[in-house]
Amino acid sequence: MGKTKIGRNQPCPCGSQKKYKNCHLAFDREAPQTPSGEGFQMNSEGLELFNKLMQDNANSKLPLHEFCIDNGIYYFAYHSLAQDLEITKRFYETEDLTKEYLLECWSEKNGQEYYERMLKNDKNSNGLLSKRYDNVSEIISAHFNCMYSLSIPAAFTIIEGIFREYGQVSFSKNDKANYRMDDSCLKGKMLYGDEDSIKYFTKFLNKLMSGKAKENEFHRNTIMHGVNTEFATKENSLLLLMSIFEFSRISNLNKMWPPKYTTVNGEHFNNGIKVEMRTDWES
Repeated sequence: MGKTKIGRNQPCPCGSQKKYKNCHLAFDREAPQTPSGEGFQMNSEGLELFNKLMQDNANSKLPLHEFCIDNGIYYFAYHSLAQDLEITKRFYETEDLTKEYLLECWSEKNGQEYYERMLKNDKNSNGLLSKRYDNVSEIISAHFNCMYSLSIPAAFTIIEGIFREYGQVSFSKNDKANYRMDDSCLKGKMLYGDEDSIKYFTKFLNKLMSGKAKENEFHRNTIMHGVNTEFATKENSLLLLMSIFEFSRISNLNKMWPPKYTTVNGEHFNNGIKVEMRTDWES
């Protein structure tokens, strides 16, 4: 007899009293084979070890992705190592991780300088935000000046636009944007965590951008059609701002990985693309 399949929302067989998807689902996944390692400067043993580390890291984050989707958000990896350890501890050990705590972490970690620098990096790589540079810059400014009634509608239009460009969706033919991302370019690069991220980011944005919504729900249609009048919060603005830059990060992975860093005349490059570095480190 074959192995009995466990439902994602069933209790985990380990006895943790958690749903299977929030516990051992990730660790029961079939282990990916070690790829050829093209572009990686490692021997076969190093490749196998690195492949295992990347797999384990992806597995440890999958329950966090499920937790965030269940709470109506996406698991953005925008935090320091210390915050990452605290988030993991709260989720796995003390089991008191909340949506509010995650939003607080993301809000505290990255300020206006970070997003302006990431926007420059996207432009350096000729990324999806390049032609929208000025518009995104204004969204950043509006967000950090607490002008959320401006930053949020503008962010929705940017997200719609970059999905149309990414998916090559015709506006002239009145086609609807397809909120999907392609992870085929990551195959063989051992970016298993990012392959998961693409799936969950797609789920998050589809819930945010398409389908029907209740009048008071934070959703593209309720806001752009003027139904929801209580949308202008810091948390909502932050989610959209981070979504814009998550799209940029994911779409640039193929260019930036495997990394090959060089420094020329004090300027930093990864795979030949200039990388803007933080210049205001505390001494």
